[in-house]
Amino acid sequence: MKKKFYLCVMITTALAFSGCRNAEREVSSTKASENISYSHEFDTDSNSHENLFAISYQVPLSWDCSNADNGNYYYPENGMLYVSTDASPFQVTKHDKQNNYIDGFSSEIDEFQELDRYTTDIAGVDALVFEFNGIISQEHVDGKSYVFTYGDLLYCFIYSDFITDAPYISHMKDFEEIINSISFPPLADEKSTKEAETNFSEKSDVDTELHSENNTTDNEVLEDAADAVDAATSEAVADTIYQEILDEYAKKIQEATPGLIEEYNTEAASKSGDINALAEISNAKISKLAEISNEGIEKMASLMLKNGDESSVYEEWAGKLTNVYMEQSQQITDAYMSSAVPQ
Repeated sequence: MKKKFYLCVMITTALAFSGCRNAEREVSSTKASENISYSHEFDTDSNSHENLFAISYQVPLSWDCSNADNGNYYYPENGMLYVSTDASPFQVTKHDKQNNYIDGFSSEIDEFQELDRYTTDIAGVDALVFEFNGIISQEHVDGKSYVFTYGDLLYCFIYSDFITDAPYISHMKDFEEIINSISFPPLADEKSTKEAETNFSEKSDVDTELHSENNTTDNEVLEDAADAVDAATSEAVADTIYQEILDEYAKKIQEATPGLIEEYNTEAASKSGDINALAEISNAKISKLAEISNEGIEKMASLMLKNGDESSVYEEWAGKLTNVYMEQSQQITDAYMSSAVPQ
């Protein structure tokens, strides 16, 4: 009998991050194994029709299912599909956002290799696709992920084959048909969205009751693998959240600086030779940048408390924003020095 397990940790709680890396990621050209054959269990006449908030999709009826708080796990023979949502969408076509997401994802998988990456569309919705291999809970895996934003949610479809040296059956082609089956209704208003969330929660309760006799598992490998995939996805989402706060407030600081320098020069013109007055004007302008920086740092601190992150996580990201503030405030200081020191 196939074993089942239930997700214990939501995606949104396991938040750490790998830093805002803008360097190009290397893409490996090697596959973990070629000793495979492909199944074809996807059948439109018999598939299970699934819903996750706004979207619908089909899964082979023979695949076992376990419900998580924010998605579902499905288990074909020798594989695992995780379908999840998170309330932290990002623009999947932006390369730096892709790097942040994949960096966070890879940090939870040993010997991670990114095999390929590209963007595509699913029924007109942009999606990030990346293929990978690595080790999850001491099991070698070949995996593929589709990530896309629809409405106010980020959706992740992640499939992994557990590979062996012996011939094994891959369900990767079934996974591609699952992706092709995804459908998107017109975006609902806020009331409809809340109703969809309630319906999903009620469905999860019913499904949990129906599967209660199979809730326990002695398959530690699959349970650990699920936790690792969940943590990897959480890592990726968290990276994006901190990065977006940094991007937002760095941009605000950078855009405010030229105007503040202009204000300083205008006000300083009438205080020529009065070093104390010039310093007071300079400090007032720098304080404006500090207010913006502090607002962004407060948001990062709130995120740390919400997620239960280590203080070092918050300090790293706050330090990045502080560096932007220091660089920009130096420009105001330079203007002060130019006006205060005789040429």
